[in-house]
Amino acid sequence: MGAGAGAAPAAATGGGTAKTVEQIVRETEGPNLDAITVAASASPPVMTADGATDFSAIYRQANLPAAPFTAEQMLEMLASLPQELPLDTKRQTVKVTLGAMGKAIGATPETIVADASRKLAALPPARKMFPSRQRISSPPRSSRSKLWRRRSRRSAGGSRPAGR
Repeated sequence: MGAGAGAAPAAATGGGTAKTVEQIVRETEGPNLDAITVAASASPPVMTADGATDFSAIYRQANLPAAPFTAEQMLEMLASLPQELPLDTKRQTVKVTLGAMGKAIGATPETIVADASRKLAALPPARKMFPSRQRISSPPRSSRSKLWRRRSRRSAGGSRPAGR
């Protein structure tokens, strides 16, 4: 990861102190972002029947740890909330749901941030496994692309739009 890639606060601890993505990843089980690689000898990722890239194969080849509740599952949960709900209501719903699940399965905001960050860090090394004319197909809009756009915008110094 480049300098400043995780400089934007990603989550707040109970004491109100914001942590960077790198801090969260270091504090959770699994590799640090700069240690994530996909071996050059690894077989190319499996393509699905519709020609899309099997991202789970990339994550396995990068030896990413399994998460109790994945970033994709969090995005699905957020997408299932009615759009007309006020942002504060959405935040409280997610906080309560994650609090209850966390006790049962060990999921926390930090484990979800770490899962998303590690998956994003595994994608650039995986691109080298594809022939120059073949591109990694876009993941479903409801998962990887949203995370990538948000992270790219933040790491580029862009600000987050109001109300999000």
